[in-house]
Formats: sequence, structure tokens, C-alpha cells
Amino acid sequence: MVKGYENINTWVFDLDRTLYTGPFEWEKRAFNNFFEYVEKHYGISKEDAAAMDAEFSKSSFYLKGWVEELPGFDIKHWWNEIDKVDASDVPVCKLTQKMLKDLPGQKVLFTNGHPSHMDKFLKHLGLEDSFDEKIAIDESDIRQNRFKPNPDIYHEIIQKMKTKPDQCVMFEDNLHNLKTAHQIGMGTVLVNVDDCYKHLDYIHNQKDTFTHWLEDHMK
Repeated sequence: MVKGYENINTWVFDLDRTLYTGPFEWEKRAFNNFFEYVEKHYGISKEDAAAMDAEFSKSSFYLKGWVEELPGFDIKHWWNEIDKVDASDVPVCKLTQKMLKDLPGQKVLFTNGHPSHMDKFLKHLGLEDSFDEKIAIDESDIRQNRFKPNPDIYHEIIQKMKTKPDQCVMFEDNLHNLKTAHQIGMGTVLVNVDDCYKHLDYIHNQKDTFTHWLEDHMK
């Protein structure tokens, strides 16, 4: 039983910055590689690339911004570079493993990451067998806008899991993605974000970590 969520039968989880806590040093290494790649292949300085990336992230998925800015942008090369980054310092939490396993209902992993990244991190975290459905994206998804926060993908997941929006809760660190979840009728929990956004109507709950949410609500 999940206190306060008795009607929920489906839990939808983001991966990065949601199923594990900081420090997020691997991300710094990954984006440093990325900005070096942009500088080398497109002549954009690392500093300008960082500023552009931050701007893209304000409105949508950052990779979509790069594809629109640089039509010849090689998404596959970027994902290959991501997979090379050492992520061994990402913390593994045995309590998260246990409590996620004990969480009643269907569990869906829904990430804007590439399948190889998803598989690598779930294996590292010991969560590779924790989900009933795992959804990642490829290059065609990005070019066709088939990624969070596109509501069409949310509806497809709900239909596939044979449930209803008001029987689902989404865990995320991204406000854009949770706003869509709220708009279609899902519950929302914001995690791993320092600032408090509880005043926003589309943030139904906020916790510093997903595991703390589990500890508060699992009976």
C-alpha cells in the first residue's frame, strides 16, 4: 500500500537525476566532452556551446535544439561519446533497489536517453529487472519530436499499460516533463531539484530524492 496514492496502479520514472542522487560528476564529464565535440566539428567555442545548450534546455529537450541549430548534427556520434564516459561514481542505493521492487503496481522507465545509455545505467544501479516497461529514444524519435514532453508519447504509454492518466504518477527532475504529465491528468513528483516548486499547480509533490518519497509513503 502506498499512503496517499491508493488509486495508483502505474508509476512512471525518469532515469537520470531521478533514480539516483548526486553528485552528478559524470554529467559534467559528458557535457565537457560534448562541448569539445561541438567546438572541434562546428567551430563553436566551448563557452558558447554551453550557453546555447542551457538556452535549448529551457524550452525543450536539449538535443532537439542542437539538431535544429545544426542540421548536420551527428546524434549517433554524440551518444557514442556519452557511452564512453566513466559513470562508476554514480551512487548505487540498495534501499532504492529494495523499495522499488516492493512498490506495488506497474513500473515504467521513460527516458529521453538512448537505449544503450539506459541499459548501462540500469545495470550499474542494479535496477535492470525493476521495470515492467522500458522506453528510451533513438535518432528518428528526436527528428520526429517523439520524446518528452510531447504528450502523444505519454498517451501511448498509458494505452500500452492499459491504465488511465489519473491512475499514474510520474517522477521527474524536469519541470517541462511534469507539466505535460499534469496537463493530461497524471500525478507528479519532482525530485533531486534544490529549489522549491511546490507552489506550481503541476507539481503535486516534491522530495529531495526518490528514495525519501518511498520512505514517506510506503507502508
